[in-house]
Amino acid sequence: MLREKNTIKSLIDKFPNLEFKKADGVFDHKYAVDFNVFRNSSLICGIQVKPKSYLYNMSYVLKAKSANKAKNKKYQKEYDVNVIDIISSQSGEIYNKECLKAINAAIDLV
Repeated sequence: MLREKNTIKSLIDKFPNLEFKKADGVFDHKYAVDFNVFRNSSLICGIQVKPKSYLYNMSYVLKAKSANKAKNKKYQKEYDVNVIDIISSQSGEIYNKECLKAINAAIDLV
């Protein structure tokens, strides 16, 4: 929870014109989406906040990634927007800076 809270603070600093709405537990379980991101009330993407360990090639991580990809595809099909993984620290530092480019690309599509 602390990672998500601090990461969203970092994202709000970078994207003050976006609204980050926390998904409830049922929605998160169904789609593997932690937050829905809106610009001017239009959904632009979903985001999933993960720890640095999500980058490891351990069998349990690979299994989780595979399950999340399937859920993310369902989200993409139903909502016609992408899910962006954000790898961050507890303090909200974003490690995978390419996710910021992906958010900018999503903004440009609206």
